[in-house]
Amino acid sequence: MASRVVVSGLLFLLCCCGLGDEAKGRGNLYLEEHVEMENQLKFINKPAIKTIQNKNGDVIDCININQQLAFDHPLLKNHSIQQNFSFHKDGNNERLMSDALYSMSDLGERCPPGTIPIKRTKKDEIIRLKSFLKSVGKSSNLLRPLGSTPSPRAHWAILQSNEGKYLGASAWLNICGLQGVKSDQFSQTVITVLNGIIGPSQNYNVIQVGWMVNPMLYGDLQTRLTVFWTTDGYQTVHCYNQLCPGFVQVSSKIALGSVLGDQGDDRFLSFFIYKDGVTGDWCFTMETLTGVENIGYWPKSIFSSLGDHASLIQWGGVASSPANEKSPPMGNGKFPSNSGARVIKIRMIDENGHIQEPKGDAFLYADKPECYVTSKLSKDRAAGQFFSFGGPGGCVG
Repeated sequence: MASRVVVSGLLFLLCCCGLGDEAKGRGNLYLEEHVEMENQLKFINKPAIKTIQNKNGDVIDCININQQLAFDHPLLKNHSIQQNFSFHKDGNNERLMSDALYSMSDLGERCPPGTIPIKRTKKDEIIRLKSFLKSVGKSSNLLRPLGSTPSPRAHWAILQSNEGKYLGASAWLNICGLQGVKSDQFSQTVITVLNGIIGPSQNYNVIQVGWMVNPMLYGDLQTRLTVFWTTDGYQTVHCYNQLCPGFVQVSSKIALGSVLGDQGDDRFLSFFIYKDGVTGDWCFTMETLTGVENIGYWPKSIFSSLGDHASLIQWGGVASSPANEKSPPMGNGKFPSNSGARVIKIRMIDENGHIQEPKGDAFLYADKPECYVTSKLSKDRAAGQFFSFGGPGGCVG
């Protein structure tokens, strides 16, 4: 509060004490930006019933589940929360090993009943996010179907499904720590469902779930649980976590943007994204050592092409950096031949609701094999369908 008073006082002096029209113009612009940012923070950060500071230094607000940001979306004003998800359960969900799944630590304290944990957004995060989105432009998430024109910023090492009609996808993603990601870069491991690449750009819909190291978004080099979506081909909608309306959270235990500190070549989180069998909404579920947790869902009404089905699915890594800068590491920073990161237990749900596995390796792709590589698609009893990917980076352009 004191800093706000100081800023206001300085602006008053600049504008009213004879420092000239140019100074007045700068002061008015600064004041407008300051007011706009304060309004954005009020819009994003809903009133907290309880506040928790976790061991990673994040401030977590426990907010009323019915007052979350999702319901500021114009299409969700009268939306009724769906607490129970309906999906086609995979009958072959044996565990890799008892301690392979990630043990997702809770908040240290529990949010009260009827509330959900939301990572509080601070002013510097808004500034960084604006800078991040401005720097990457309309290719902000950079995952596009193979064969399309890549962004000069982006490098891929992924498995892509055949084109078809899909109602879901799942996999266990290796949880890795990364060193060497610079302040204007990011690296991520994700599952992506998308549709609408053919036709008007505003019909290009994308949903991603997984983890990301992104200093511009988070202000640190931590591996963090991240979701992303766009409903208009990156034109105006570039949504991360709970930073804009659309994703309805139901989990009372897990906050999006949380640090995933339990890392290693034998540490995995099970991610599952699928269309609800009753509502048609896109649901996001995770499995940890403590069981299955429904994180939340994207109502089908906010999408165009994804309102019906996904046409492509992708699993794997993306690394991004400015075109004139060496690219960051991906996965765990190692090539597959040197114990690279893995995506295991890969599954898809076809248009009839049947569980399928990708077949063959024709759609495994790494655009810069001197920096990032994918292994062949393989299968064994413990890991199911799997592949390795990643690399140390170092490519320019």
